[in-house]
Amino acid sequence: MLRATGHASGLTAEQIADFADGIERSTLATGEDIQDAASILATFRSIAGETFTRTLGLAQDMSAVFGQDLSGAAIQLGKALEDPIDGLTALRRVGVSFSETQKQLIRTLVETGQTAEAQRVILDALEQQVGGAGAAEASGLRGATNRLEDAWGNLLEVIGRTPAITSIAQGALDLLSGTIEGLASSIEQDPIGQRIATATEQLAHARDEWRAWRQAGQARRCWASA
Repeated sequence: MLRATGHASGLTAEQIADFADGIERSTLATGEDIQDAASILATFRSIAGETFTRTLGLAQDMSAVFGQDLSGAAIQLGKALEDPIDGLTALRRVGVSFSETQKQLIRTLVETGQTAEAQRVILDALEQQVGGAGAAEASGLRGATNRLEDAWGNLLEVIGRTPAITSIAQGALDLLSGTIEGLASSIEQDPIGQRIATATEQLAHARDEWRAWRQAGQARRCWASA
């Protein structure tokens, strides 16, 4: 999409991917959803540089506040920034409000050829109303669980790109799955003291198995290098 638009965003694919990773780590959005939204946003040629990344982040905040999917929020926000005067109507429909002073300022800036400044006014107003909502949504246990899922998925991707250790990893992961299932069962059934002892023992066993798997992978890589 960047090539198709002549890199109008002023950013490289790597820069966008790095920014997407940051949003993924701090919100409930997946890296794939953020990349899809970035691809959509890249079609709006007047949105570039810092405005592009800021818009992508605020699209996630809009998604969290108004219950939209991220791509849908990116489309609405992209249209509003591409045509600031008429675009305000679409944003007002989903709940973003603008004062009469802000609307008049945006109109004046557009009519005098200062579209980038008009975009900044829109983003400032949006940030005051929804800024930080995506990160707030990812706080607490829900956010911690989401970060674990992201980290786990990234680990599996790395393992999948290393065929030499895939079979070893599969055995270790199967064992870890059984350990977690047993831990859940013990929490439901055992008295509190027994729960702690059982959980500690199971986690220690899983840790030892994981270390053994990593050592085996390192040995295999050393052997391959030799």
